[in-house]
Amino acid sequence: MYAPFIGEILSDLGLLTDEQVSAILDLQRESGEKFGEIAFRLGWVTAEQMWDAWVDQICYCRQFVEPQMIGIDAEAVQRVTVSTSHALEIIPLRIWNGNMLIATATELSPAVLHDLSEKTGCHIRVCRALPESIRYHLDRLDDLTVCTGVPASAPMFG
Repeated sequence: MYAPFIGEILSDLGLLTDEQVSAILDLQRESGEKFGEIAFRLGWVTAEQMWDAWVDQICYCRQFVEPQMIGIDAEAVQRVTVSTSHALEIIPLRIWNGNMLIATATELSPAVLHDLSEKTGCHIRVCRALPESIRYHLDRLDDLTVCTGVPASAPMFG
């Protein structure tokens, strides 16, 4: 399956010109740095713009990700109850710029995504994770909610 390059995504979003993409690729060949690191270091994109592009990439190509490699932030966990996470078999991962990235092993219906969006106040972005990874992280959400002080049955947002 084709996965767009970060440079293509940033260019499609109107954040980089073709000339900037070429310059970054030249620097990348010389240094071995990641494309996004160079674009950020040069000040051509912000960290949030890079995050948007990377999420576009992983959501588009539907590759499996490991939630702990992306990171699970407390704000995302606070927006979705543990019981909702278990019922939908999702792991809330990150919130940024009005978006929430969730991981799931199953296909979620548009109605479920709409409801989740309404309840969290975020545009929902979905990435795929292996079922055993989802189960592993669901089993640990109770521990994370203890650390954040949010009870498992707390409202999805407050």
